[in-house]
Amino acid sequence: MSAVTSSRKRFYRIINSSENLRRSLGINVGAFLFLDASPNLEVQKRFHHFMKALLALFCFFSLLNLSAQTPELDSLENTLRENLADSSRIKVWLRVAELSRYSDADKMYDYSTKAKQLANTKNDKKSLVKAYFTLSTYFESYRNEDSLIYYFDKTIHLADSLNDKETYASVRNAQGLYQISKREFETAIETFYEVMRLQEEAGNTFGQMAAYNNIGLVFMELHQYQKAIDEFQKALALLDDDHPFVLNNVGSCYGSL
Repeated sequence: MSAVTSSRKRFYRIINSSENLRRSLGINVGAFLFLDASPNLEVQKRFHHFMKALLALFCFFSLLNLSAQTPELDSLENTLRENLADSSRIKVWLRVAELSRYSDADKMYDYSTKAKQLANTKNDKKSLVKAYFTLSTYFESYRNEDSLIYYFDKTIHLADSLNDKETYASVRNAQGLYQISKREFETAIETFYEVMRLQEEAGNTFGQMAAYNNIGLVFMELHQYQKAIDEFQKALALLDDDHPFVLNNVGSCYGSL
């Protein structure tokens, strides 16, 4: 394995392990994968320099994050040994699956599947839609395209019927990132605009910012730099403080005009 490939794999493993830090910095792993795969050599060059600089930061914070997750996982798994109500057991299974996403793929799949089966048996549709979404997340992480599309569709249809706007927006955002990976850029832009509107209705400022930033990244790839800048500026306008990653995107666009 080359040093570059090894470094790249280590980078994604580390950033995936620290959900809280990613959220506080506004880091979108799907967007990283998009930039990493860009045919634009200048974009790749800048990204790989950025990757090296950020790797050291995540090495430190991911250790803190993993140490905080372990007690919660242990506590939840001890709880599963108790005589829980079915609704509580489903919630615990899904939380354990979420926490196991980057540390134990088998556990994530096993607990998500158990939650899906019990929720289906109990006709607990609110829990079932969350199980569907968790399974879509699993197949997104472990690259089974047919199963990913299947659970995208199951989640979208059930979330829509339940008027579960939070889950609907989350799965549509995941779809947008998938569309980027397939280089379906125009479709991805439409998807992210829908996500932005949903997040605006929900009053989720961070979600709006992330959607605008994702739209800007797509316009960057299409070499429509002024449109990208406009979207990044919309993202910045939603924040109290300037966001370093969005500002970097703006700078990259001006450098390419």
